[in-house]
Amino acid sequence: MGVYDAFVFCNTECDPLVEWFLTTARIILCCFQKFSHDACAVHFYSAAAAFVVRRECEQSTKVLSVGLSTCFAAIVFTALAVASIGAQGNVSAYVINVNSNIDQGTADTVSRGLQLAESTSAQAVVIQINTNGGLLGSTENIVDAMTAAENVGIKVVVYVGPQGGRAFSAGAFIAMASDYIAMDNGTVIGSSTPVLGSVDPSERAKITNGLAAWMQTLAQLHGRNSTLAALFVSEGISVTSQDAIRLGIANGMASSAEGALALVGVKGGSIQYVQGDVRSAILSFLSDATVVSLLFAVGGLLIMVDLFHPTIIATALGVSLIVMALYGLEIIGLEPLEGALLILGVGTILLELKKGHGLLAVTGVGLTLLAAGLMIEREPYVPKSPSALFPTFILGAAALVAAGVLGFYLHQMRVVLAGIPPANDLRVLIGKTGLAKTDLAAGGSGIVLIASDIWNATSEESVRAGEKVVVTSIEGVRLNVRRL
Repeated sequence: MGVYDAFVFCNTECDPLVEWFLTTARIILCCFQKFSHDACAVHFYSAAAAFVVRRECEQSTKVLSVGLSTCFAAIVFTALAVASIGAQGNVSAYVINVNSNIDQGTADTVSRGLQLAESTSAQAVVIQINTNGGLLGSTENIVDAMTAAENVGIKVVVYVGPQGGRAFSAGAFIAMASDYIAMDNGTVIGSSTPVLGSVDPSERAKITNGLAAWMQTLAQLHGRNSTLAALFVSEGISVTSQDAIRLGIANGMASSAEGALALVGVKGGSIQYVQGDVRSAILSFLSDATVVSLLFAVGGLLIMVDLFHPTIIATALGVSLIVMALYGLEIIGLEPLEGALLILGVGTILLELKKGHGLLAVTGVGLTLLAAGLMIEREPYVPKSPSALFPTFILGAAALVAAGVLGFYLHQMRVVLAGIPPANDLRVLIGKTGLAKTDLAAGGSGIVLIASDIWNATSEESVRAGEKVVVTSIEGVRLNVRRL
């Protein structure tokens, strides 16, 4: 069997690994042919066979070129990955900045930073806090993540800063759950009394006592003044940085996150800063009760609009917004009354299709905003001051105005559409003029041309073919006409 025959045999019967070695052999053979054509020609019996082999050599060269390029790229990416892992392995600490209300986006960012510290065996994590409070559920998630990190030997430090910063409500719980609390000059910690609105007094006492006990337990676990910590909740006490150190709440003063690390003995090495990403931003967006409620309302409005302008696009977008709202409700939690108000609100918006002048749309949005208000009221650590709720008022007012305008617009459109007879209603022909195509005897019938169509017609007077006629009435599908 000749060399070429061996090539053909292997191409049809060999496994991929043998074929790869064969490709290499072909290239070597081609190189040999380049330098000694006569020697190479001994193995081939015709010029046609030589042409086929050269073509196969060219194809094999391309295959090997792609293979080598792939291998080279794999080596480069592997080297970069190893270098990246090595760089992360040299990280001594991570700094997570929390400068907003505590919500699910914040919890996601903090958890991600703590997981990075664990995966790279970092010494410490600093959570820099400046917050007035937030969602209790998100606070619990953060505290749980901090406890898990501390259990594997990572020092979790809370730095209350910069100057003028505060760790109120949810922020105080997060600080109390840390190994070390460092505070900047002019900062404050405490003020964790739950704000529960119109909750029943017995329920209020149960919630307050439960949160006070949790705060006290966190303080005891970390060797802090548990009596004062409990008073943060039960009496709403706050202390400055100097008093917090003196009274056994904070551990030291620092003017930066790096200074806080130095206080716990973490010096040198690389410090990585963890910021919120797109995922955490979306979670924060969906953690707002007002936003979630308005997503329900806007979804209902879009579905209503699409029923007037059938495009499917608005309906798809409306359903998507409602699905997003449902995910947000999973984050916030939903009480039966709040759920009933949301459903009633969307249903009232859809009733705008039948009647109303925009009032039903406004009422529906108002019901969803009422549900949002109830959700905000039952959260013990969501800021409820007028300044904190001002953006919510503006957003709600804008939604009500937009719903009113849209509802009125749809009402006017409905009035206009109601005045237009259906396309298959023959009454639209009354008053139309045309030509008699045949003679019509008085009381007899004939053919007329009306609106470019041929119709059977009758007339109470004689009409000759070619005369102009006008439609006076319709009986079934027969027109009554007279001379014009």
